[in-house]
Amino acid sequence: MKTNTCCLFLLLLCTGFLSCEKEVEADKLQSSGRPFAGTATLSGILNSSRTLHKDTLYRLEGIVWVANGSTLTIAPGVRIECIKPENNTQLPAALIILPAARIECNGTAAEPVVFTSHASKPAPGDWGGILLLGQAGGQYAGSSLLRTLAMFNHKADSLILQSDSAWRYGNTLSDNSGSITYTRIEYAGIPHQLSALTLCGTGSGTTIDYVEAAWPRSHAFEFRGGNTPASHLISLCPVQEAFSTKMGYSGRLSYSLSLTHPRAADSAFTAVHPPKTAYGKSSSNTGVAFDHLTVIGLASAPPPFYQAKWHSNTITTKDHVTITHSLFLGYLDNTQFITAGANISFTAPSRLHNYTENNDSIQLISPWDWADFRPASSSPAARPTSDSAAYKGAFAPEAFPWTGSWARFDY
Repeated sequence: MKTNTCCLFLLLLCTGFLSCEKEVEADKLQSSGRPFAGTATLSGILNSSRTLHKDTLYRLEGIVWVANGSTLTIAPGVRIECIKPENNTQLPAALIILPAARIECNGTAAEPVVFTSHASKPAPGDWGGILLLGQAGGQYAGSSLLRTLAMFNHKADSLILQSDSAWRYGNTLSDNSGSITYTRIEYAGIPHQLSALTLCGTGSGTTIDYVEAAWPRSHAFEFRGGNTPASHLISLCPVQEAFSTKMGYSGRLSYSLSLTHPRAADSAFTAVHPPKTAYGKSSSNTGVAFDHLTVIGLASAPPPFYQAKWHSNTITTKDHVTITHSLFLGYLDNTQFITAGANISFTAPSRLHNYTENNDSIQLISPWDWADFRPASSSPAARPTSDSAAYKGAFAPEAFPWTGSWARFDY
């Protein structure tokens, strides 16, 4: 335990040195412009169900565990500000939904739920993120992650032992850990520990739709085991991969957007990170599908130092992975290594050091300034495909963009 604590301290210390502050003042008002009626602090273990209301400003402090059998309900328009630790020996705030617990976090297009930093000048990695633990199973354990978190809350030890077994060995493929819709998760993530949104062993009954992960210091979205489908995801300037799948995940990620910061050093080298080998052993995914993605890299080639890593997909196992009806532009190459069964359609150049900076062949309306990601009417992406898909990419050519007013790009 002492060794693990020291290792974590060094990791968090390095994270502190590497973090980059953004000169952005946090908005302390509701979307309606009215001040909150009061504040409340969320901390410790929630052993009973609770509902959060939009007239209160909530502060998430430390690790908050939603215990087995409890449901955390978050109403539209709720704002949750997560407390940044005072020093690097403490783990940032995080929200963890244990197996047999649920989260019902459902905003609306007009009133999204917002998880953000409490800091006056927020920065990537100010807090940990949201972690859902389901009972649909996964090939390899998340026990090291859970026990690391438990070190900072010894009252949760018994919960950790139960949860580790439940999510690792569960076989309830229809597991329902709740729903997260019309939600923004801002400035979260601990590299190699927690992503802005992490799903471990959640099943097909869990709903993830219309969720933005903005400026995470980690993966934006990470799926460890389970089979939960997800759609309408926005990954905005993550430091690690946008969409990462591993540990036996066999779901479908569709109609989603990945954006890279114009400075290569501030954002992910890889947008799509399909199944990864775990602990040196081969993964056992039964199939991961990426469909209707729009992935925007850089408008001009990055500096030479970054070029060896600048690719939009990294596929590191021999399992079946499909990437279909998807658009990639602004990368040096499309795929570092394509596995058996991969099928990538309408991509950017497919080999290393073959960078293209123009949008001529794809013809998105205004991708580089993040104003409009739809294909122009003359774009080949606006035409039906050979397998009867109406268009390619995350956005329908003629429809109002699903990012609407609930998402943000102006951080």
